[in-house]
Amino acid sequence: MLGASTSGDAALRRVERLLDKQRKPVTERGPNYLVFQDPLWREPFGPNWLAMVIYDRGRFWVEGGRVFYELRSLHGMIFCLLGAVMVFLFGLAEGLANGLKLAALAFGWLYGMNILLALARVQSAIRKAVEGA
Repeated sequence: MLGASTSGDAALRRVERLLDKQRKPVTERGPNYLVFQDPLWREPFGPNWLAMVIYDRGRFWVEGGRVFYELRSLHGMIFCLLGAVMVFLFGLAEGLANGLKLAALAFGWLYGMNILLALARVQSAIRKAVEGA
């Protein structure tokens, strides 16, 4: 919820500054929304400690005095899936069932942990940015 002294435009400007700090270029800006698109391969050896590093596309909008957002991590998911395929191939030496089990475990660990960390960190970063902290 936006504070009484914060307009929707001011909140979006703060989100835009956050995106700049997170190295996520704004590709589209409207009167009440922002969109960024940033494929993971644009800067493959960039800083991986940023809160929004896993996300390749996102949209922020203001509606009814609140800031909403939706983020997508398709490229991160594909990268983790490729890692799981590699683990599957190594696990095939012990049989198909073992390879599948290890691949599922690897994918769950790689993608799941990245998303859990991002969920905790991104929400906090957005809230701080919108509140002006």
